[in-house]
Amino acid sequence: AEDHAVAIGGFDGTWYSDDGGDSWEYAHALELITDFDPLWDFDQGWTQQPDEAAVNATLQTSAVAGATGTLRFRGVGVDLLSARYSDGGSLQVVLDGVDEGTVSLAGAAESRAVVWSVRDLDDAWHTLELSVVSGVGVVDSALVWRLDYDQGDGPDDTGPPDTDETGSPDDTSG
Repeated sequence: AEDHAVAIGGFDGTWYSDDGGDSWEYAHALELITDFDPLWDFDQGWTQQPDEAAVNATLQTSAVAGATGTLRFRGVGVDLLSARYSDGGSLQVVLDGVDEGTVSLAGAAESRAVVWSVRDLDDAWHTLELSVVSGVGVVDSALVWRLDYDQGDGPDDTGPPDTDETGSPDDTSG
């Protein structure tokens, strides 16, 4: 499937289209979360590799089946950027505990490819979990669609809420 996503930014925000420009929606802010941002958590099956074509000149890669990378983000949508290559592997995608299917990274060589995306999420913290199914899994970055620039829970909080031992938000923490 071809990606027909288009985004146009200006001083008053960003407009995006996921159908090649036939229809447009307004997004106030886009946040690029690179592979080494602390919002990502890659288990020990992943390694960071230099790649000049990647968004920030690095990629996370893993050939370990089941190796998992997790992104916590707040927003109303997200695009997963990866690299496609002729013998590309595949990733299992789970969003907020719901299996979203498997994404193939096989195809004509392409850097910064949007390999999976979702829109119309609640404006809340979400968990995106990626697991290697076969071959080599590759993660470049994620582009998060946000309703505003200040997504923290308070003036000093710019990260996800604390979680208890089950991974659920811990509303009793300060």
